[in-house]
Parts: sequence; C-alpha cells; structure tokens
Amino acid sequence: MADLAAAILAGNKQLHDVVGKSAGWLVARFGAHAVAQAVARELVFKLPLPIDDKAIAVARGLQVTGIVVCLFDGRDLTRCPCFRDLARTEAKTRVKAILVAALDDWDAQKGFAAFGPTV
Repeated sequence: MADLAAAILAGNKQLHDVVGKSAGWLVARFGAHAVAQAVARELVFKLPLPIDDKAIAVARGLQVTGIVVCLFDGRDLTRCPCFRDLARTEAKTRVKAILVAALDDWDAQKGFAAFGPTV
C-alpha cells in the first residue's frame, strides 16, 4: 500500500511537471524569452490542479489503511512503511509551520530590529 500511495503522489507531481513544461513551451511559441518561459513553467507547476485533492486523499487513505493493517498485524509502527511515509510528510509540514510561527513571533518582538537598519 505504501508503494501505491507513493506512486499516486509521484504521478501527481509528474502531472504538474507536464503542465508546467507545457506552459513554458506555450509562452515560448508566443516569442517569450527564457526567463519568461521559466517563470511561466514554475508558476503553472505550483498551481493547484483539480485532481490534486483527490489524489492526495486517495494516497493518504491508502497510507492510513496500511497503518491499520500494520496495527492489526501487531507490527511495530516504526517498521510500517505507510506510517513512516505519512510521518515523514507530516513532520516536514509541522516543523515548517513551527519555524515560520517562531520567526514571525521573533520578528514581532523586534528580533530583526536588534540588528539595526539594513542598507
């Protein structure tokens, strides 16, 4: 199940790659320079696609099902591939949110002002 969930998520990323490259190609056809092509490619790559939510929901559902199977089988969750994949993804998201909140709080407390004006 972990492999299938990973394949779904990888396929979704590949879809974004194709759509982004297509946008770069399209603006090139209209005579845009390399920088404009790269901007179009990256911008469209990051746009949410209608299938994103469904693909992520299916992948997460498979991971949760895999975790339940591991639990019912009495396996250690640290050895469950679905649990490891989900934990890794969630840990990245949570740590990023914590760091952003800490930096915002520090800046609100005049953290960056302590270094003086920048020139």
